[in-house]
Amino acid sequence: MAFADYDFTLAANQSLQIPASGSVVRVRSSSGTLRVSIDGGPGVKLGAGQGFRLLDGQKFRDVTIRDVSGAANSGVVFVGDAGYEDQTFSGSVEVVKNTARRGRLMPTNQVIAAASTVIKYPNANRVYFAIQNLSQTTAIWLQLGGSAPDNAVVGTGLKLGPGDYLEFTDYVHTQSISAISESGNVSVFQMEGE
Repeated sequence: MAFADYDFTLAANQSLQIPASGSVVRVRSSSGTLRVSIDGGPGVKLGAGQGFRLLDGQKFRDVTIRDVSGAANSGVVFVGDAGYEDQTFSGSVEVVKNTARRGRLMPTNQVIAAASTVIKYPNANRVYFAIQNLSQTTAIWLQLGGSAPDNAVVGTGLKLGPGDYLEFTDYVHTQSISAISESGNVSVFQMEGE
């Protein structure tokens, strides 16, 4: 197994033959576009970071590079019969500040009756809300209200079946929330964050 980096400096439209055999060619750096050909073939245009690998078991005997940018060109070409790994990144990187919110969570257990019950009054500071129906048999219905509590009605609004869980994270309703059970009393667990 053999592989190496070959430095080159070419005048405009000048070519250079690299007497190296292998199965991989990669233009590691180049100030302009190159035409890279193997074994006297027609070649392909490549820029920095581009290359090719022959199919398994195939090898070339030599590589010729020619400047096709029309200007002086220099850089490095990798040639060999070893695999080529490249973990470099190009472009720009943006560092985003952690926007996780910090605050207090207020967990509560509550019983929802077969009549509309306000479970949360309007709270402009609410940044998180979650509720879980703890019943194994009975559904509840939630009504997301406005600035004043709205009555919850069975069959209208958001249905939480037995054991279901609802969480508001990215967009949190800050107005009133009412609930009603389909029948009898139902226990729920809820958590509000400010």
